[in-house]
Amino acid sequence: MTWGFSMLLKRQLHRYQRRLVKLIKRKRRFAVWAKMGGGKTATTLTALVELKDDGKCQKPLIIAPLRVANTVWAQEAAKWLHTSHLKVSIATGNEKDRRLALHEEADIYVINRENIDWLVEYWGVDDWPYDTVIIDESSSFKNSDSVRFKFLCKVLPNIDRVVELTASPAAQGYIDLWAQFFLLDHGSRLGRTVTAFRNRWFTKDQYAYKYELKDGMQHEIDERIEDLTAVVESYKGMPPVSYVEQVVPWTEKTRKAYDKFERDMIMSVYDDLGEEGFIEACSKGVLTNKLLQFCQGTIYDEDREVHKIHDLKLKALKELREELQGQNLIICYAFKPDIKKLKKAFPKGVLMDKRGDAVELWNQGKISELFVHPASAGHGLNLQEGGHNIVWYGMTWSLELYEQLNARVARQGQKNPCVIHHLLMEDSMDQIVMRALKNKDKTQKSIIQAIKLKLEGE
Repeated sequence: MTWGFSMLLKRQLHRYQRRLVKLIKRKRRFAVWAKMGGGKTATTLTALVELKDDGKCQKPLIIAPLRVANTVWAQEAAKWLHTSHLKVSIATGNEKDRRLALHEEADIYVINRENIDWLVEYWGVDDWPYDTVIIDESSSFKNSDSVRFKFLCKVLPNIDRVVELTASPAAQGYIDLWAQFFLLDHGSRLGRTVTAFRNRWFTKDQYAYKYELKDGMQHEIDERIEDLTAVVESYKGMPPVSYVEQVVPWTEKTRKAYDKFERDMIMSVYDDLGEEGFIEACSKGVLTNKLLQFCQGTIYDEDREVHKIHDLKLKALKELREELQGQNLIICYAFKPDIKKLKKAFPKGVLMDKRGDAVELWNQGKISELFVHPASAGHGLNLQEGGHNIVWYGMTWSLELYEQLNARVARQGQKNPCVIHHLLMEDSMDQIVMRALKNKDKTQKSIIQAIKLKLEGE
């Protein structure tokens, strides 16, 4: 072990994190469910250092979302004294860059999850070189039909240790768990196939669209997975978080137009020449999405042309911006037309780029408004140093993306109380989405509570 490591570890990590390090070292298959910003990355890096020092880990691979792969793991390793010696090779980008990165001499290799199929095909199953695999945000492997899941399964027999990290293990309920635990135990706890899992513990409607747990089955699943799962619900160092819902009123004209569109599923629009066209929602699902666009003030027609309806929410955002008196602000948008409006309203604002280069500028306090889409900045990024306010200008149905994005600022190292603002059009689809997120959160919390392993204070 490196000189002074135990002393450094004692000073730098919280007690619950040191216990997690021991669990990761002891168990070859393990899932860590911890709130966003709680130090999962630092804890895992610490465990890897000890495993490598003990000769129990030779070549670890970390699978992560693209922006996380490009920035977070290398930055986090450099941040801590006891991990700063680690050489992290990032295998993202084009194929040439990936190949070069894979053949670098390094302590840790990182790849984005979209390239798992390429990686397996590149090495081949028999020559797979990575004895330890860390899956950052394992919930992105919850779909057993996905390419990434199927290819990772091919090399599981050649992997000595698998560790899964996530803050949102079951945003849609227990149905999300099968694939994640199959990667840990090859189905010994929840069934060898997803069909067997569903048939044993769930009922389904006639279209197999929605699965519900059978009576009494929740406790049985909890018992089966608790030995592979550590749940950390609370810990020191996290900032207080406030959630504010600001209801934006309609004008009389827009209220009538919204209600009519919701009722008739068709609305008239006009082009620059004054010629009339129509936007029609052919199903309730399409209507839901169109109503969310309506709330934002612009709506697509069937040719993807954008039609402006109102600026009510944008005006509310400008007013909120003035109230915050220059505090840096993350603005979450939902649709592409939002960006054009936001850039015009806030010309100094910056759009989060694909590689995450804006992260450093934000954390240096050089960006006053950072525009992010929840699907592109919802995992792993550390944004706590640049500000403590998030505004949901456009809503998302995904509890996972919602929680993950909020946790970009509400995490360890944040020095200020965080405020999560929501701009919601009055009596609209915005508020329906907000209620749905709250209900999903209750379901996930019940799962986490059921199998929680209390690490703090033990």
